[in-house]
Amino acid sequence: MPLQLSDLKSDPLLWSRVCVPLLSRVPAGDLPKFAESAFDALNFWTATASSRANRAAGHAIDGAFTAISHFPGTYPDSACETCRRVGVYFQSRNINVAFTAIRRFEFPEFSAYTIFVADLLVRVAISRDLVKSPVEMTLRGIAFRVLFELDPQYKHWPQLRDARNECVHGLLTWGSGSDRNHRLAARIMEYVGHSDDAAVFRNN
Repeated sequence: MPLQLSDLKSDPLLWSRVCVPLLSRVPAGDLPKFAESAFDALNFWTATASSRANRAAGHAIDGAFTAISHFPGTYPDSACETCRRVGVYFQSRNINVAFTAIRRFEFPEFSAYTIFVADLLVRVAISRDLVKSPVEMTLRGIAFRVLFELDPQYKHWPQLRDARNECVHGLLTWGSGSDRNHRLAARIMEYVGHSDDAAVFRNN
C-alpha cells in the first residue's frame, strides 16, 4: 500500500520509506504538499538538539530531504527559495538534520543550485558555535567540501583554512574507504601554499 500524505504527517519516521520511485509516481501538482509536509517533519526533528547519530531518524530525515529535492527541478522559479529554506537547517542544533542538509548539496538535485546557499555554507565553515559531529568529518568540513565542489578557489580563502583542514582530515578518516575521497583531499591541498598544512597528510 503506497504511503499517503496523511500517514507522513502523523508519523515523521515514515519518511524513511520515501524514495525516488515513490516520488516519480506523485503528480507534479501534489509535490508542493509533500515538500511542505517534509519541511514540517524536519522542523519536528530540528526542535530537539542532539549531537548523537540516530540511525532511525537519519533515514527519515534523508527521506524528507529526498521529497524536497524533487521540488526545485519541477518548480525552477521557486528553486532559490526552496534551497534557502533548506539552508536554514545547516546550523541546526540536531546533528542529524544539519549534516544531512549540507550533504544533500552533494547530490545532483541540489548541487545545481549550490550557488543559492553559498553564503550560508560559508557561514557554517567559519562558525565557532556548531553542534559537535559524532564522526571525524565536522560540519565545517562537510560545508567546505560542498563549497570546494562549487568553486575550488574557496581553498585559498584564509578564513576557511580551518574548515578546509577539517574537511581533508574527514576525507582521510571518515571517508577513507573511498579512492574518490583521497583524490579529492589531494586536490584540495594542492597548491594551497602553506607548508604547515602538510601535517594534515603526515598525521593520516
